[in-house]
Amino acid sequence: MKYLILVILSFFLVSCQPKEPSAQEIVDKAIEVSGGERYKQFDLEFDFRDKYYRVKRDNGLYRYERHFTDSLGNVKDIVTNDGFKRYINDTLVKVADSMAFKYTNSVNSVQYFILLPHGLNDPAVNKTYLGKSNVKGIDYHKVQITFQQEGGG
Repeated sequence: MKYLILVILSFFLVSCQPKEPSAQEIVDKAIEVSGGERYKQFDLEFDFRDKYYRVKRDNGLYRYERHFTDSLGNVKDIVTNDGFKRYINDTLVKVADSMAFKYTNSVNSVQYFILLPHGLNDPAVNKTYLGKSNVKGIDYHKVQITFQQEGGG
């Protein structure tokens, strides 16, 4: 009987230990507290590395712009659900598919990272919980993020 009580008490103490959250739970909470549903519809403007960006989303529709000046003049790159367009001095110019792909990726990468953690539930994202880390007396959960080559990075 004495051993049975010890076994039950041990089980109770172990089962009452707080469960570590999963990587998915941490990412979901980070998205929630940093904007959550507001990521679905917004209009954001910012400067990054001497370029002006505008990121607009409207419930599945998107428009990403990048504006800068170089030796060609005023350049405006636009990425939407319909594809890529480049304007130089307000004139639409033809861009080779290979370059359009590179420009699109460049614009996409800036908007992706500026909006983190929002994109961390994309299908190409792999999340792994790495435990806790203490920084200046505060415990933080660590999550490793990697991307699948296909469809992600």
